[in-house]
Amino acid sequence: MEGGSLRVIVIGAGLSGLSTALALSKKGCNVTVFERAKELKEVGAGVQVSVNMLRILDSWGLAHHISTDGVILRKIVVRRWEDDRVLGEQMIMPWMQDRYNYPSYVIHRADLFRILFKACEEQGVRFKTNARVDRVDFEATRVEMEDGSTHEADLIVGADGIRSIVRQQMQEIHREEHQLRKTGDSVYRAIIDIESVPSEQLRGLMREPIGTRWLGESRHIMAYPIRAGRLYNLVFIHPTKDTPDDAGSDVPLWTTKGSLSDLREEFRGWSSTVSQLIDCIPRDVLTVWNLCDSAPLSRWIHGSVALVGDSCHPTLPYVAQGAAQAIEDAAVLGECIDLYRGDPIRNILKVFQVARKNRAERMTVRSARCREGDVSTQASAQATRTALHHADGPEQEERDKQMRAAMEGQKTSHSDHWMDMKKQDEMYGFDVVKDVRERRDELKASVEE
Repeated sequence: MEGGSLRVIVIGAGLSGLSTALALSKKGCNVTVFERAKELKEVGAGVQVSVNMLRILDSWGLAHHISTDGVILRKIVVRRWEDDRVLGEQMIMPWMQDRYNYPSYVIHRADLFRILFKACEEQGVRFKTNARVDRVDFEATRVEMEDGSTHEADLIVGADGIRSIVRQQMQEIHREEHQLRKTGDSVYRAIIDIESVPSEQLRGLMREPIGTRWLGESRHIMAYPIRAGRLYNLVFIHPTKDTPDDAGSDVPLWTTKGSLSDLREEFRGWSSTVSQLIDCIPRDVLTVWNLCDSAPLSRWIHGSVALVGDSCHPTLPYVAQGAAQAIEDAAVLGECIDLYRGDPIRNILKVFQVARKNRAERMTVRSARCREGDVSTQASAQATRTALHHADGPEQEERDKQMRAAMEGQKTSHSDHWMDMKKQDEMYGFDVVKDVRERRDELKASVEE
């Protein structure tokens, strides 16, 4: 069937699902998105629009919306936990623009969702809310809904996140186990209205287009302004505390309401600036999110069904690549549909998997927790987590020494991707769409039986 008449069902209307729907509709596909929630909305806090992500959004005609709603970060400052001492600085602008032709933005997740959703509407993407998929028929390329209805398509894309039912059923077909596991870390998220902050000095610091990280034992904080400097986004990563509801369970609770008193206790003894910021957090905006990881999947595809985003490469937040890698998935899938138009969908999906799987897992999912026998290297996320969370001592001192060297312009290898130019080039400088175009024949030959 010709690519322009492909009927596509996307399961899930998060950032991954919207990006996939937009990418495929721009290639002429007829796309319907099924979302189990009763209304379409995105919650959460800030998200980093890295260069590799912005490059794709620009190709979709959305860069001007990002520039309107986002904030261009000028630099990242890394500070010591107890006294705010600067451990390292990474200039982003104009260096990022000069090196990669794009700046690096931060934006409210809800604003990015709105931009993508409006673009989908303009492309004619259809949305069905309160639409709960019960089962995917992989042989018939059909979804069976909880209300008893069925819907057929030429291509089904599971963009239903870390608890993906599409992934679970795909693994059952191949008799493979795939378990989500606690990383041992959780995240407090909060947004502060900067105008509500009583301290003029603190308001000035919060409005600066700077990303600030505080590093301490088993913990770190990331903070930056969003929504044109009107809001301040805070992310506190700390060791998970089991509750009576999830203690001992392999499947933890997910996002729940956070406690300010618990947050204060987690970061007791940290700098006065950190304490002031915590004091400014409204009681009703704090949430806590338990972080999970998993071993890499053996495959992302079966027949005419594919997985994208967190459904196939759950992403830890340490390198801020979750949304970016999901959007790369979407762009490459759309490009494969276009380049190999007229080929069987199952063959196109094989090319998509070859084009995407290794890079996405390098950025996100591979970790020391991989299945026994997996000799792949650790992901940037896991390596960065380790570097950020050293206890005071020799390893911490060596890390800080490397940060100072990077700050002085020395080209040194560093497990923290913000301080390692080679890692940045791999992450930001690589154009996934250009790569697929240039390797068109090679990719197709690699999957032909």
